[in-house]
Amino acid sequence: MVRKRVNRAALFLKDIAEGKCKIGGHTFYLDPAITEALAIHGYDYIWIDGEHSAFTPENILSHIFAAASGGAASFVRVPWNDPVLLKPILEMNPDGIIIPMVNTPEEAAKAAAACQYPPKGIRGLGPRRGNYYGNMDLPSYFAEVDKSFLTMIQIEHINAVNSIEAIIAVDGIDAIILGPADLSASMNLIGEIKHEKVVAACEKVIQACSTRKMPCGISIGPADLEYFKSWITKGINFISCGDDASFVQLGSKRVLDYARDIIQ
Repeated sequence: MVRKRVNRAALFLKDIAEGKCKIGGHTFYLDPAITEALAIHGYDYIWIDGEHSAFTPENILSHIFAAASGGAASFVRVPWNDPVLLKPILEMNPDGIIIPMVNTPEEAAKAAAACQYPPKGIRGLGPRRGNYYGNMDLPSYFAEVDKSFLTMIQIEHINAVNSIEAIIAVDGIDAIILGPADLSASMNLIGEIKHEKVVAACEKVIQACSTRKMPCGISIGPADLEYFKSWITKGINFISCGDDASFVQLGSKRVLDYARDIIQ
């Protein structure tokens, strides 16, 4: 008997279609126990960051295992929109793959093609974990593969905002993720993620996605309550908030502040 994994990509889309907002956390530290802990604590998905961290392929795979062990979906962000970088991550069979800084419909089409087999795309054939280490025949695998993970692109440049309707019309893109930090930089407002112009640009993307029924998420830090609530009221479908590095920073600062107050 071959035990099949839970299709968390399909469950993620089902929950969003039913009006549920999904909550994710980011992980940058190398130890996969952190990802497992975040999953056990209740995050719906874990954003495994291969762009701004020191992850090796082995680290990423162990974090994918850890997310599944804790009951959460695994979304892996790759460093760049490059088929060479995407290919080995795809073979690890995460629940979602995140491609950063996609600014044009042509770049969106490139990302989609890298994630799909011919004739739709250019993905090379070499499934391992995706076809249960050879226990699934290829016809069955091909019938399910496109629904087994999410192809997600990040909108984090004003050029992408200005082309958003054409970008989300590209076949093979499953979800959009807003990146307000880099978006603010592209608007000469670096770091000003709450600036009205940055918020308005994000709202334009959310509206376009809503019209096309494209799931739209956003990535933020361990933000204040009002900032978090503002995105929920704008109609965001999933929100990535908080990360292991910030939790260590905030937790240690809190303990040290009250400890020093008592000592002094």
